[in-house]
Amino acid sequence: MCAVQSATSNTTTGVLAARLTTNELDYWKLLRDILGGVGQAIAVVWQASRIGDFLLFILSIFLFIFKWYIIVVVIVISIRIIGRVGYWGLPQLWKIYRESRRRQFEEQWRNDEIKRRAARLAELRAKKVVDAATLEAAKLQQARREQDIKDKLQREEVIRQTKLKADYKRWEMECDIAFRDKASMTKFPFPPLPRCTDPNCSAFTKLPVPACQHNVKQFFKGSGVFSMEFLKLEKSRWHEDRFASCQEYLRPEFRSRANSLFIVLHPWYEELKEQQRSAVS
Repeated sequence: MCAVQSATSNTTTGVLAARLTTNELDYWKLLRDILGGVGQAIAVVWQASRIGDFLLFILSIFLFIFKWYIIVVVIVISIRIIGRVGYWGLPQLWKIYRESRRRQFEEQWRNDEIKRRAARLAELRAKKVVDAATLEAAKLQQARREQDIKDKLQREEVIRQTKLKADYKRWEMECDIAFRDKASMTKFPFPPLPRCTDPNCSAFTKLPVPACQHNVKQFFKGSGVFSMEFLKLEKSRWHEDRFASCQEYLRPEFRSRANSLFIVLHPWYEELKEQQRSAVS
């Protein structure tokens, strides 16, 4: 039984090996037939086509491959550049952006400051113009007031001079009448002197107004006939010795009052005489 089974197995194995060998031979034969057909086809295509068209075909394939190669390389390089820019460039770009914004803000601030200064300067100029106009108006008003005061003083001076001239003429007539007969004179013709205007003078507060260097000079200067010759005559006329012929009980009073005029007129005359002498020399 074992021998039969062994023989049977050997027979089966041999048949299978023969079939495998036959199949392998058929496969290689088929492959040779395919390769032979491809070779014949290539030979036919090669013979049927021109060599230039074939080369153009090969070149187009090469260019197509090269184009896509370049595209891929550019994409890869771009990705790497973008990555590097993103890693290293974004902080720099942000810094540049912030610096640009800072400069813009500074420029805007400078422009605003220039505008504010220009507005302030225009305001100051306008204020100066207004102040100048106000000052000019105040000066004009002050000038008008001063002119009014001057006009008033001039009018008062004219009135005063007119009054002094009238008082002097009236007093001169009284003196002429009184001095015609001093022996019978009962009233001393004392000049109507104005009140002294110097507060430091002893005659400033006295009433009736006594003779002093201020009001005597003012009275005789306002006579309208004042001169050195006039002053010399007046000085001599009011010497106390000229009243020695008056009544005895009135003589001391008349001599005292005449002397109050003489002690002002005499130094005044000598002073003016010295001034004339100095001016001539």
